[in-house]
Amino acid sequence: MIRQLSTLLAALFLFGLPAAETADGSGLAWFDPGRPGSGIVPAPGGAVTVKVDRNRKTFRIPGRFYGINIHPLPARDAFRNPGLLRELRPDSIRIMVTPRTGWIKKDGRTVTTRDPMFPERGRVDWKELDALLSGIEAAGAEPYVTLGFGAPEWLNSGKGPKFGRPLPEDLPEYAKLKGEIAAHIARKFRVPYLALENEPENVKYPIDDYLQFCRLAMTEVRRAAPGVKIAGPATGYAKWAQPGGGALTFSKSLEKLRDGKAGFDVIDWHIYSGTPGSVFRTVESVRKVYGDRIPLFISELNLDWRYSGSGGAESRISNTGWNSAVWLAEVFDGLQSLGVERAYYFCLRNNFFGLYDYWITEVHPGFHVFRMFTSQLGRQRLEARSGHAAVGAVATLDARNRMAVLLYNRSEAPVTVRLDAPGFQPAERFTFSREWYETHRKITGGRAELLPPETSGDLGRLLIPARGILLLAETQSIRKQ
Repeated sequence: MIRQLSTLLAALFLFGLPAAETADGSGLAWFDPGRPGSGIVPAPGGAVTVKVDRNRKTFRIPGRFYGINIHPLPARDAFRNPGLLRELRPDSIRIMVTPRTGWIKKDGRTVTTRDPMFPERGRVDWKELDALLSGIEAAGAEPYVTLGFGAPEWLNSGKGPKFGRPLPEDLPEYAKLKGEIAAHIARKFRVPYLALENEPENVKYPIDDYLQFCRLAMTEVRRAAPGVKIAGPATGYAKWAQPGGGALTFSKSLEKLRDGKAGFDVIDWHIYSGTPGSVFRTVESVRKVYGDRIPLFISELNLDWRYSGSGGAESRISNTGWNSAVWLAEVFDGLQSLGVERAYYFCLRNNFFGLYDYWITEVHPGFHVFRMFTSQLGRQRLEARSGHAAVGAVATLDARNRMAVLLYNRSEAPVTVRLDAPGFQPAERFTFSREWYETHRKITGGRAELLPPETSGDLGRLLIPARGILLLAETQSIRKQ
């Protein structure tokens, strides 16, 4: 159920976040950079009071909220360091049933390997799929599977474009392939949710063809895996080009799918934006079309999708620079408050845009933030109010009634906070600053250096570093529920 959506969005606009060019985001594409400095709030003139009421429970964080992607890695790479994955403790891990891509060092150069999962008609690489799903379950996470990203080459009779758009005559066979994959998964694994296709706008389906595909594929999947829930459309927050030169906005495409009775049990989409307010507005767009009862998954979430080529260097700064830490804290906080069921960070570690780098040499700022939310915060959210927009607050209880408070600083200067939280007796404090991160970012012996606990200090005078995070907990380790 949605939780005070209009109130939160009004607050976001009040704090100076940029508005989309149109109400439904039609001016946005894959990457919305926002305006320069739009994620930064001016520092307050003095101390900020944050009030937390231990006795006012607001909502529970969904049990599978914290997700990551391991696409397109093969299983041998995705799970080659289980220790780092255990530190992250994701609730769910998403994969796509598409070719697996790896990178190896050869003669001092990086060589890309690409292994198809559908090498030819009638043959699927079940061994690789099983290895991926088994690895996810071994990590204590629930698999979430997208059943493809365009048709395999042998089923793409139109021979294009890039992602293999099936022609209308291909759709029945393509739908049967989805059912075959779903049946195999259901026989061996517990996977409650499946998505039919990834980013149909990039596969270049005309939306009427995609609707026909959904009807055929849903019939096949539900017959093959009774009880499974089907998610979709897994679109980016972008325009969807149509035959004849027109294009549907994000909201208009959702309306078309709703009116065409696509039949999704869950609405799944992707958003890449350096501005948290833009991320939250996508939730508003979906709610306007589908109401507040259908579950919402954001299956790809990050600041910037331009991982290589034009914009690649800027993307690296966006996704792995220091500002990405507070971005992730603010986005998790807001999406939970807006009632989103799941949010999947993209990607776990593929090259430079994951929570640690592909060669396992250093963690990125988001690694520590993700771990704070999954390992040091509880699942029961409490009422927490900040006296200034520069400071965000997340307060939780765990299953043993132990309280933790995470404070994040959206300004570029240190901020002093007075925490007004009757009954809160934190034993430890964890300070995430840029200085600490730059000194301790390296992975040594396959292990990341974790934030050290400090004594809690005076709650009336807490210092949050510039664009940093402060976490206080009643015990050192709050176990995930």
